[in-house]
Amino acid sequence: MTDAWAMVLAAAIPVLGTGVGFLIRELRSFRTENRSDHAVVMKELNKVQEGINKVSERLSSHIDWHMDKGKK
Repeated sequence: MTDAWAMVLAAAIPVLGTGVGFLIRELRSFRTENRSDHAVVMKELNKVQEGINKVSERLSSHIDWHMDKGKK
């Protein structure tokens, strides 16, 4: 290995280390953001489920009313 290649290699090591460090930091950031996004989605899905349950209860009540009306 020549002195020129040794200098290039010695300069490349910190650059690669910085790149790896940046990549690790960004992946951690994505992980945190992903968890936050999942929490928001779960909250909205729970709202949808509550709405569906209310509609189901009202529909059941309405069907029961029709069934009772037919018996009279």
